[in-house]
Amino acid sequence: MRGFYLGGYIISDHTFATEANVNYDLLKELSNLGISGNVVAGNVEINEPIENFEFSGILSPMKKRNNIYQVGYCTTLKYLYKSYRHVKRAGLRDFDFIHRMNPFKISRSFDIFALEKSILKHKIPLICGPIYPLWYDELNNLKTNPILKKFFSITMKMSSAIIIYTPIVKTLIKKFVPDIDDSKIHVVTPGINIGNLEINKKHGDSNIIFIGKLYKRRNLDIAIKAFEKYKRNGNDCKFIIIGDGPERSNLESLATKLNLKESIEFKGFIPRDELYRYYENAALSVDLGMGQPNRVFFESLLSSTPVLVPQSRYTRGLLIDKQNCLTIKSLDVDSVAKKIEFSLKNPKLLSKITKRGKSDIKENWNIKKSAKQIKEIYESVI
Repeated sequence: MRGFYLGGYIISDHTFATEANVNYDLLKELSNLGISGNVVAGNVEINEPIENFEFSGILSPMKKRNNIYQVGYCTTLKYLYKSYRHVKRAGLRDFDFIHRMNPFKISRSFDIFALEKSILKHKIPLICGPIYPLWYDELNNLKTNPILKKFFSITMKMSSAIIIYTPIVKTLIKKFVPDIDDSKIHVVTPGINIGNLEINKKHGDSNIIFIGKLYKRRNLDIAIKAFEKYKRNGNDCKFIIIGDGPERSNLESLATKLNLKESIEFKGFIPRDELYRYYENAALSVDLGMGQPNRVFFESLLSSTPVLVPQSRYTRGLLIDKQNCLTIKSLDVDSVAKKIEFSLKNPKLLSKITKRGKSDIKENWNIKKSAKQIKEIYESVI
């Protein structure tokens, strides 16, 4: 089978320590399953090409720079225009299917119209997704944007198959496209390339870590204030913050104001192959802004580090408190501080969580399983 892939980002899992993107690993596994194709993306950063796949960028051909194969990042408007041009030149009649990969964002669903004539004329199946729970805000915003709602509805109806990560996304799609055929919607859980990530350790350390981009939506200010309250109760530990972003200076100022300069370490960007020593020395990973299971969530569990995340109806059925993670209902400082203290004083519970989490990853969140499910979807629509 040969596919035409249109994607926002194709990121190698070795180039960004915190980028939660499975496109690269997924394409590698699809290649192993005999799939080939052409990939056009808005941003590509990979450490090696993938056999049977040709890559090109929306703005420029892919080039090798500093041992990384790259194409330039482009904005939404350029993305829409350039992807339209690429698709027009692609000769899509030579492909068995078209796959619009993640991140499938409503604001970029316009590019599907560049495919419309080829889909209708040559009867090429269109597969969209995976659509993340993270985009639920965009789906909800359709209520106030009739133009996007119309485009979204057309895109969904044109699709032969729609891949989603959790059942709640199906509910939202049906909310705006009530007459959509249920049989077109397929739930495929996110997958990770397990490789040699697994670490076994005893739960005796008390360090807390955060790994990710330092954006306001990650609620790190709440995490820092909760950490200060936890420390004030006589608990001795450190909070290690790994990653860069626009909020870093504000967070450093907050740590200084709370007299936590000796207890909080801002490490900045850490290459992925160096992250494991931080996982090894951590008792708890905290991400109060996580909208969906991401790569750091998976890596934390595989390294026997439980994760504290917000409780959300959009991850219902995936993340279960005291089973494969720790969740918190209210993101106020007192509640977070109490949850941190409860967690770190229950090493048996932490061991139970990581054991169940590792099992879930191997059985349900394995990239090999995800790729096999997606191949079966291709076969069902061709």
